[in-house]
Formats: sequence, structure tokens, C-alpha cells
Amino acid sequence: MTTGVDQIRAWISEPLLRLRRLRQFEAATDWGVHFGDFLEQLGLDGDAPVAQALRIRLSAIADDADRDAFIASDEFEQIAYQPQLYEADDNDSGDDSAPSDSDYDAAVYETPAESTLLNENNQTAWFTFCAVHLPGWDRSEESWPRYSAGFVFEAGQRGFGGLAQELADGLTGLADNAQRVQFYDEYVSGCRSYGPSSDVDAVPDSGLPSEYPEAVVHMNDAEEESMPFGQHDVAWFQFCIRRLPAWRGTGGGTWNQFYERFMAEAENGSFGERAQALMLYSLAIPVNARRTYLNNMVNTFRATLEQYGLPVPAVDDDAVSEVASDDGNEISIGGNGEGGWQPVPPEVLDPSVVAVAPEPEVPPDYEALEYGGEIHESGTCSICLNLFVLDSRIAQSACGNPAYQNPHYFHWDCIAAWGYRARRDVCPLCRGKLKPPRRIDYVPEPIAAPLQASASESDEPLTFSYDADDWYNFCDTYLLALYDQPNQSWDQFSSAFLIQADEVGFGPVARDFLADVAGIVPTARREHLRNCIENPATLKAFADRPVEFDGDA
Repeated sequence: MTTGVDQIRAWISEPLLRLRRLRQFEAATDWGVHFGDFLEQLGLDGDAPVAQALRIRLSAIADDADRDAFIASDEFEQIAYQPQLYEADDNDSGDDSAPSDSDYDAAVYETPAESTLLNENNQTAWFTFCAVHLPGWDRSEESWPRYSAGFVFEAGQRGFGGLAQELADGLTGLADNAQRVQFYDEYVSGCRSYGPSSDVDAVPDSGLPSEYPEAVVHMNDAEEESMPFGQHDVAWFQFCIRRLPAWRGTGGGTWNQFYERFMAEAENGSFGERAQALMLYSLAIPVNARRTYLNNMVNTFRATLEQYGLPVPAVDDDAVSEVASDDGNEISIGGNGEGGWQPVPPEVLDPSVVAVAPEPEVPPDYEALEYGGEIHESGTCSICLNLFVLDSRIAQSACGNPAYQNPHYFHWDCIAAWGYRARRDVCPLCRGKLKPPRRIDYVPEPIAAPLQASASESDEPLTFSYDADDWYNFCDTYLLALYDQPNQSWDQFSSAFLIQADEVGFGPVARDFLADVAGIVPTARREHLRNCIENPATLKAFADRPVEFDGDA
């Protein structure tokens, strides 16, 4: 059967999001259980072609962590967008849960046989699409696979998946890169001469949300060819600059509130898939570093627009960023607050856009900083990749790996978040035992002098606090569900609860909570747990207690 991309997306999105969340919060569960639940949510049996295609690809990945990372990528979802998987099902499936022809719009997606043919109905739209979206490859052989995959993905969203795949396959099959470059340039030139590439208003179905008129930028051919992204990318950058600062960490509402609003606004602006990829990626970042990560993404998008002379919008009035407080040694959401550049997940950007952001430049008064037996020329924290700058709060840790005699240095916030993520009691540099760090305020000497540690050192313990709302939501999901399992002892329940807590970084606060509940008469424990869920302040109080880092997280 023929199947439209929009129908497949509507069919797979909810079950896929559920699978990703299950793997995030229940990583200890056997993979087969979660995959079976995923197929059940899709309404598929194990013999369906699309189910077999997904299973074969997952079975080729041996490590659970790598498999979890794969399902969070676009590549996994794209397996389900192969029309031939559903055509094989057409005569014998009888499954009305899968996408069907009743909702099929031939203008949205074409079957492989149709998509390889240009005709009077699609050639104008196809050439115009290529004139806008095909330019941007840097013409290097190394970047072609990633660039072509991004082009095919973008084309699939506009109904040109088959045509784009045939073009990409043809270019990939050429004998050498010189031939590929020649054919590519000729094709781009032909598309430009055929359609009005510089007249944005003439481009059909641009996908630009009406509330972002500044995204419609009229460019001449030279300007457009030098810009490795399209109009829709510009609108996405501007949307993120406006809305990402809306989450202010602990002072600006819960992550869930921000997530729901951001996703709703993104859907209205036609950015649903990109926004969902960004939110899922952000969930994998320690909550104490998440605000810094989003700030850095905004900085990257802003610099990208400025680099190409495109309009940079202001942050929305209700999305004012909050400066992270520096209250002693207690960490609050906001990271180190230094901005700078941060790697961007490939799911969020068009592949050609990732290379746009310049590399972080080292200020002239910072020379190489030697530590951990290595030279870090940029003087960066190896966790967040941001620079050590004047008055940065630095954690110094002498780790347990005998191969490294010198201490290691990280941003104070970063190593705190690292140490209390699940099972991360090892140094991120040398993988030795992570020992309790000391706080050091780094101050550079005069210009062109090496970065030196000042006399300001502190042996005060590193402490870490948790997002109370996230902790409550975790307990609301798992507490009673695990406690009510039949025929289990208190120790079995505690072990199961701690496994889940450790996976999402709530291990220390969960241990404090369980120690408190263990002192209650066994027959009254369930009632106490229920009361905790019904009275959120009771649970949140545990997250508000600063926890001291002791190296045994």
C-alpha cells in the first residue's frame, strides 16, 4: 500500500516517544520487553515488514546504551518511512492501526516508482525545492554522506523523498568526488535557472510560519549559495532565540511546564520534529547543566544569523533569562553562566548547518593550560567544553588512576552534575575513581601569561541540590507502581526503586528518602507513600536538602 509521510509520522510519534521515555527511566528492563511494548502500541505483530526492519537494525547493535542512543536519533525513525515496507503488508495485514490509504494525500509522498519520474505536476516544485535546499555542500568527499542524508530527510518532509534519494544515490555512485562535484554544480545551476530561487515569495509551501516575517529574506544567487541552510532553518533559529530562554531553571517553573509550552508553540510554527529532538536530547543532559546548554544553543543560533547578516530577533518579553546565582558551594540550575559554544545535536540542525558555528577562540591572555598529563590548548572543561574564564569556579580532583599524577580540573557545576548522574563515580578524563574535589577560583596573570591557580582555594565540600519538581514527578511515576508489585520484600522494593533513581540521577536523594521510610512500621509504609504522593511538599523537601559530594555517588 502507498503511505504518506504525515500518516506515518502521526502513527509512530506517540509510541516512539513512549519507547524513548521507557528506555530513559527503565534502562534496567530487558530491551525485548520495551520493543514488544513499542510494537503493541503501533498495533503491529512481529512478522510485519516494518517490525522486522526495525528489529534487524536494533539487533545489529550489541550494547544497550548504544541502542538507546540509536532510537533517539532520526535514523531509527526513518526506517519506518520506507513505503515498500507497507506495500508488502497491503494484501494480508488487515491491521487498521497502521497508516492506510484512506488518509493518503498523493501530494505529500510518492511511492518509489512514481517518485523517480518528473512530470508536469511536480517538476516546478521539485526544481524550486532543490534551488533553495540543495546548495550548501562544501564539496568535500568526507562530508557528502552526512550532507546527502540531511538533504534526503528534508526532502522527505516536503514530499520529495523518492526523488531526493534517487539524486543522492546517483551522486554517491559516481566514480570519484570530482565527478560528483561537477554533476552537483550542474544540477544546482540547472535548478536555479529553472525556478525563481531568489524570489522567496514564489517558492511554494515554504513552511515559514506567518508570525516570523523576518525569516523571509531576499538574497541574490551568490548570497544564497554561500548560506548552507534554507528559509525554514532561519525561522527555526529565530524561534529558538525567542523561546528557549523561557525556561529559567529552578526560578522559572518546572521543566515539564516549559516543555509543554515550547512544544505547543513549535507545532504551531511547523517546528514539531526539530523541537521534539531538541527536548529529548536536553533530557539527557544533567539538569544543572541544561540551562547552560540551552543558552549556548541560543548563542550559536544568534552567531549563525549574524554571520550571514540575517535578522536576529529579541527574546520574547516573557522569556527573560535568569542569571545563575553563585551561593557558596551549593549548585543551582544555570551552570557556570559563561555562554560560549556548545556542540549541537545533529537531530536539531540540518547536517550542513552544524559546521556554521565558529570554533571557540582562546582570548589572547590565556595560553595553554597543562593538566591531567595533557595539553588543553583551549583551556576548556572536558565536560561542557566551555572555556575557563576569569573567576571561574573550578573543581580540582586528584583521581585514582595511577597513570595520571597531576590533578584534573573541571567547572565546579559540571563535575557536580557529572558525579551525581547514574553510576558516574569515575573521572570523565582518566576513568579513575572520582575523589572529592576542591574548589579553586582561577585568575589569569597579565596578558600572555599561563592560566594559574590563585591562592583562593577551598576545602569546603562540594554540594549538589536537585530540582524538586523533577524529583516529585519521578516518585509519582515509580513509587507506588514499584511498591505494589506482588510478593516482594522491602529490600526488593528498595533495590528496584534505587535502580530507577540511579538511572536518572536521583540516587542520593532516593537513598535519603528510603532511609526515612524504613523507620516506619511496615504495615503503615504504603499509606505513608500514598500520602507523600498526595502531598508533594513532603517529597520535595527531600530534594531541597543539599547533598555533600563524597566521591561515592
